[in-house]
Amino acid sequence: MSGTAAARSALGKAALVALGLVTDVGLASAQPSSSSSSSSSSSCFPDKAAAGPGDIDPFHVVDGPAAQLNVDGKVLYRKGLWEDARAKYRAALEADADFVAPRLNIACSFVRQERFLDATTEVVRILDRAYLPWWSEISAAADLGALKVRKEWNAISEAKERSRRIWAEGLNESLLFVARTRQPLGFGDHASGVFVLGPRQEIFAWSPRTLRTRQITAEDGRVLAILPARDQARVAYVIGEKVIREAGNSRALRGLSIVVMDLSTLLPLGRRTIDGDMASVGLAETTGDGFVFRLATPEGRQSAIRFEKGTWLALPSAVRSPASAVVLLPTGIQAGAQSKALRVTCAGVVREISGRDGRRSLTVQPSKMSAKTGRPAPMLVGGGIGAGLSGLPIP
Repeated sequence: MSGTAAARSALGKAALVALGLVTDVGLASAQPSSSSSSSSSSSCFPDKAAAGPGDIDPFHVVDGPAAQLNVDGKVLYRKGLWEDARAKYRAALEADADFVAPRLNIACSFVRQERFLDATTEVVRILDRAYLPWWSEISAAADLGALKVRKEWNAISEAKERSRRIWAEGLNESLLFVARTRQPLGFGDHASGVFVLGPRQEIFAWSPRTLRTRQITAEDGRVLAILPARDQARVAYVIGEKVIREAGNSRALRGLSIVVMDLSTLLPLGRRTIDGDMASVGLAETTGDGFVFRLATPEGRQSAIRFEKGTWLALPSAVRSPASAVVLLPTGIQAGAQSKALRVTCAGVVREISGRDGRRSLTVQPSKMSAKTGRPAPMLVGGGIGAGLSGLPIP
């Protein structure tokens, strides 16, 4: 969290977004829930992180000793020295309690020894801690393969569903944003060609009631743009695989998919692949609990796709659709598309700021004054690699 004078100066230049109701560029703060109090664990903006899904800092970089111990464990793992490998993995956990990867390695080592009950215990612990991104990692772990066809996997499936439901709690009152999990991949010295995208971006949610952040998508780091519904019951987003560049400029996106997800379950309501190259994708919410995606090719051909009540519909060009609230270009989110109202009952202001290096980040300034400390310092949300309300520039 940052309360420096430099951060405060930058805040004044940022776009204002209310966690409640916005009038033009002004702010009409929402009132805190009547059931909240300063001493309650469900209070808005507590003095310290409260219990709930997610981590205080899911963007935490693993420290040197823990990372090295995990590497040392992998060396022993490859030699089949299971007990010695687990000793290294457990030492890594002791060195950094927020480092989850060694626990998955421990589970895999138990499977290799056919100690399936022990492996199941470790996997369930991972899911109890972080449904995402770790369910995706568990699903992809080849060394868990023998466990996935056994009866013990039933307990893991039950833990997965329980963790998914817990992970979805309170998302209707959370701040949704796009953030980078690692440094993005660039294009190097190549000015022209077709490049695989590596923005390393996912959708995250930050709770003003717990001060915790959780990852809510696992799309291989290729989330490019998002638009939450006004009631935050759903979120529409775009993922992309490639970008086409000519003479150093990004001209089109390729391999796009559009997704609508139910935030109460974290399950997709619909997913559709977009054929061909696109120069822009606009996202808008309809009045019927749906979304419209406005597509434009590099040649200027335009079309629109509507998603409503679980159905995709191609809209005739003569049918008017809402103006896009978010516009995705081959370079990233169009400037100025990030401002939007969010349905959050905690009074405060979100600001998207840019550092001197152009890196974007988010801060939250609670509106409520504290009798002890006065107005609290703004809180940095989304880690230090990059975070945006609707998306980020494509490097």
